[in-house]
Amino acid sequence: MISLYGGLVLYAVATAFAIWSVRTGDRKGLQAARFGALFGAVDHIVYLVRIGIRDGHFPVTGAIEAYIFLSTAIIVVALLLDALRKWPVILVATLPLAVVTTLLAIALTGIPVQGSPTAQAKSSVWTSLHVFKGNAIHHFVDRGGIQASGKTRIK
Repeated sequence: MISLYGGLVLYAVATAFAIWSVRTGDRKGLQAARFGALFGAVDHIVYLVRIGIRDGHFPVTGAIEAYIFLSTAIIVVALLLDALRKWPVILVATLPLAVVTTLLAIALTGIPVQGSPTAQAKSSVWTSLHVFKGNAIHHFVDRGGIQASGKTRIK
């Protein structure tokens, strides 16, 4: 299960549990989301280490690896803040970001090799995906996922 897809599935399931937990107030859903996020992060860390071993150098460089590192790093920070400061809302807010970032990494695997005539034409698609990702996160934060007063729906 150690691959881009394994981590994506774990992040997506964790996101579903986190949203369910917010809606119902059930702590079991939040606990399941924590485990899913943790195992997804571990899956992606192992993925990055395997690529580093294959390529023979660390840190692993490349756009795909950068996206995977970003999604893993935000989840690890969110898990640490949740464990140390009891801020589960940070984890709930970052799980959709990790899913979208991992999807972007997977989408990058389909880009043709550099120098191909179609590679330049696809750059506007990636720009629009970045804008969509940013707007989706902004919408989630503004529309009740996180409130400026610091109140959360999960206690």
